[in-house]
Amino acid sequence: MLSYVNRRNVTYYAHLRTTRGGRTVYVMTRSSEGALEQLPPGMEIVENVNAQVSIRVHRTRNITAEEEALVLKALTKLKLERYRLEIKDREIIVCEPRYDCEATLNAVHDCLGSDLIIEMALQQVRSLVGDEHVDEYLKQRREEARVALQRDQDYEPVLKFTVSRQPGRRFTVERAKYSGEGGWFFVGVVTLEEAVNKYLPHVGKESFFLM
Repeated sequence: MLSYVNRRNVTYYAHLRTTRGGRTVYVMTRSSEGALEQLPPGMEIVENVNAQVSIRVHRTRNITAEEEALVLKALTKLKLERYRLEIKDREIIVCEPRYDCEATLNAVHDCLGSDLIIEMALQQVRSLVGDEHVDEYLKQRREEARVALQRDQDYEPVLKFTVSRQPGRRFTVERAKYSGEGGWFFVGVVTLEEAVNKYLPHVGKESFFLM
């Protein structure tokens, strides 16, 4: 049967369903009962930035691998690795995590560290097995917690580069709008390299809202 495991390690299975209107649709569910063995030609399984899995008609990719790599490289250079990209047709969407995993881990650590009973118990364990074993255990547990937080993280779109249908590979730049009904606020039309150099450094800063 046809299955797909998303980044949260949840397995989904492909199914054929009939809507109330009599229309046939392909869906992904967690149930394996009655799952399809394969999809018809032209259909594909996709996972979005928030690990939601669906089936759609295959779409031609309009963003090149080099353009995606350019934005990813810039995110790394700006130390924004915790942000994710979502490629949709003609769009490169920069998505911001809803919470900072490292800050969350530090907050939990500080909370536990201020608990006298936990601290006394930890000191007793250190006296029995040694600081090195305890530190290694705590380090391992922290890493496991970080992986779990990142796995379950949700993301929100904050910046979008849309390639023009005209020759020249110009990109319309839009940032998320946080007033009214939300949506997107037009910023400008530039090359992707200019967009990355001019606008990406503002992500996660107060200056982002002044673009």
